[in-house]
Amino acid sequence: MLAMIIYLKLHILLGIVGLFSGLMSGFFGVGGGTVTVPLLVFFGFNIKSAVGISVIQMFFGSIYGTYLNFKRGNIDIRKYSPFLLGGLLGGFFGAFLTSKVSEHFLYLLFLLILILAILRVFFSPAEHQLPEKESTILYIIIGMFIGMLSGMIGVGGAILMTPILVGFLNFSIKKAITVSLYFVIASSLSALVGLTYFGHVDISDGLVAALFSLFGVWFGIYLATFVNAKKHKNLLLIIYIITLAILISKIL
Repeated sequence: MLAMIIYLKLHILLGIVGLFSGLMSGFFGVGGGTVTVPLLVFFGFNIKSAVGISVIQMFFGSIYGTYLNFKRGNIDIRKYSPFLLGGLLGGFFGAFLTSKVSEHFLYLLFLLILILAILRVFFSPAEHQLPEKESTILYIIIGMFIGMLSGMIGVGGAILMTPILVGFLNFSIKKAITVSLYFVIASSLSALVGLTYFGHVDISDGLVAALFSLFGVWFGIYLATFVNAKKHKNLLLIIYIITLAILISKIL
């Protein structure tokens, strides 16, 4: 009986985390690593287990979220597919590196990336007057770099992709969020394959979080239609800062 109660409490917790993470994913393009990993770590999971659960939740949530955005006409899938190719190439290598480094190193790497992302979004405009920079090769290179880091720290890549698209390629906040969620399909799939191979994934726990995240993704995308770009940017910064505070509290 005690074991059953513990089992139910665990899956209720995973469901709540998955639902909230899906909401953040649909609204901000982030959610998996940016939200799921810090929350699970806060609730007592070790970071490698949290990463394993996160990549499953990200994979299913990003597919569903991209489908919804495509149906709404928010994204040109073919135009931004080079990001996915790069993410697939880099993600598995990042997952391989996860098995070679310590948990402390992963905490510090995640912390550094989060700080850089906050600074980049803060100093970038919500809407650019300049046209988007378009380059297939550049898209692939960016995808490979972010995919590698995604595989290491369990973030789908949006936490890095969004600031890069906004800060360096002149994307609007809303377009960057949509493209970042699309990119997560590739980076999370590649990381999932790699992490499963190296024994860091609990499929059952990950599927519970993933199932509940689908409801959150739908609601997040729906809510995003009612928010202008400036508010979207400010709310994104708040999420980054809250995540940063949770991670720092765990490290200390």
